[in-house]
Amino acid sequence: MTTDRLGTFSDAVFGVAITLLVLDLRVPIEPGGTAPPILDLIRTELPAHIAFFASFIIIGLNWISHHNMVAKIERIDNGLLLLNLFLLLWVCFVPFTTALLAAYAVRPQGCYAAMLYGAVWAIGGLCSVGLWHYAVRRRLVNAAEVPPGAKVSWLRYCIAPAGYVFGALVSLLSVGLAIAIFILLAGLNLMPMTRGREPTAAR
Repeated sequence: MTTDRLGTFSDAVFGVAITLLVLDLRVPIEPGGTAPPILDLIRTELPAHIAFFASFIIIGLNWISHHNMVAKIERIDNGLLLLNLFLLLWVCFVPFTTALLAAYAVRPQGCYAAMLYGAVWAIGGLCSVGLWHYAVRRRLVNAAEVPPGAKVSWLRYCIAPAGYVFGALVSLLSVGLAIAIFILLAGLNLMPMTRGREPTAAR
């Protein structure tokens, strides 16, 4: 199997997951067959839209990170395929946890939905750590992309999973603040994977 097939399959999973998010955005119909007043609709459906936008941004940024990672991988083996499948498993959970967060965000049980949401992304972050660590140790990474003088930015990878756990705990105080933390943490996925000497072609 080539890295192109790995990337194509992963892109499809990310694409389906991000598309499924919109299925929970709908106009509720009252028993009489009429739609509720628009202001009431905006107020009641706002949590679902916030959860949608948050997950869309997080999935999108994680897809960019995964795309950049696969682009640096030159060869693949069965171990890498299994680790990538395990990562995609947690991506598939996101539409469900998003729907759960949208349904309970403004309810007393909202903190539990946010904690589950954060836990899924924390595990997904750890899967990214394992995937990149495995690729580097097995020398599956293109040497031109990650030169010998460069070091893997483990701190960058450790911050995000730990941050999602922190955000999950913050949800006990404020679900809205926890969601904001989740979105900010997704931006860490765009940071470089290595530090130190840069590839000659990048200069």
